[in-house]
Amino acid sequence: MGNSASCGLSPRLLSLYRFNNSIADFIRSKPPSFFRKGIRQLPEKWKKCIASDGDYFKDWTVLWFFPINLYT
Repeated sequence: MGNSASCGLSPRLLSLYRFNNSIADFIRSKPPSFFRKGIRQLPEKWKKCIASDGDYFKDWTVLWFFPINLYT
């Protein structure tokens, strides 16, 4: 893909396009077992959320899987 001027896309739209492609690439790169494992872990994660009585994000860390600036 060329630059945004040659494609007729605004910089923001181009960034969103790249972001979408990054997510699609991430999903395609994972084997089915990755998703099965995540789905199987949901009940335990839900129990932890319920047990924390609303304090779900006490010690959470933000993970940036897709470091793309949407506003450039």
